[in-house]
Amino acid sequence: MTGQKKNNMRKNKILSVVLVVLFLAFVGIMDYPFLARLYNDRVQGNVAVDYERAIQDVDDEQLEEEWQKAQTYNKELSGKGVALADAFVAVSGSDSEYESLLNVDGSGTMGVIEIPKIGVRLPIYHGTSEEVLQKGAGHLEGSSLPIGGTDTHTCISAHRGLPEKTMFTNLDQLEEGDCFFLDVLGETLCYRIYEIETVRPENTESLSIQQGKDLATLITCTPYGINTHRLYLHGERIPYEEAEEAASAAGMGPWQLLVRYWWIPVTLLLLLWLVYLLYRINRGEKKRK
Repeated sequence: MTGQKKNNMRKNKILSVVLVVLFLAFVGIMDYPFLARLYNDRVQGNVAVDYERAIQDVDDEQLEEEWQKAQTYNKELSGKGVALADAFVAVSGSDSEYESLLNVDGSGTMGVIEIPKIGVRLPIYHGTSEEVLQKGAGHLEGSSLPIGGTDTHTCISAHRGLPEKTMFTNLDQLEEGDCFFLDVLGETLCYRIYEIETVRPENTESLSIQQGKDLATLITCTPYGINTHRLYLHGERIPYEEAEEAASAAGMGPWQLLVRYWWIPVTLLLLLWLVYLLYRINRGEKKRK
């Protein structure tokens, strides 16, 4: 083997290594946020599962007692006419009574929110502090506890656009008529979206309790990445059977799956391109031999 051939082989090996390193670096940077989101979605899903398992271990008498406490809290709340603050400003000095309600397993989880159309399943925690909103969805203190009932309006908020967590990022894909579910103390409450509005953060009038209504509102920031306004999705409670049928019909479609997982086929295409380049380099070397 001549010195020229040895030099060519050495250059080709170096080139191959450089291409592989560049590929791994590029794909790692491109895919990291999506992999991190998958991981965090899994973690939040496990918290939701742990909560539901913990509820199953609680006897019916204690669950009924917790339910009664929450109902009493909501009744007192509806009579006060509490003025709500922005869902992304933590309420200072949260009272211990509120923190103890619906906290059966002591984890601070009061329930689980599911939005089938966009594949969301998050634990719901007390309050809307930044610590809470980094873990999952937060219940807006001052709004009704999420147990349903006449003269109640519960408000659930979560972040949008976090680089490593999905949360409510895709909330803007929901439309009027779509449904979401609240699982609390072993009961599933179903709400159908009847109105969507974009408001300034200080505009909370539409979050108030409406007499004779059983309402729930999902809240996040908008526009995406700018966050100067709030996106409100107002839902009214409907029978479980009706909501389940609607949710099954409105599951994640091919387009939504492509939007969420586009990085997988792109990564595979880049991998094929890398293999092709390495093949061409090695093939050229064999021809020279």
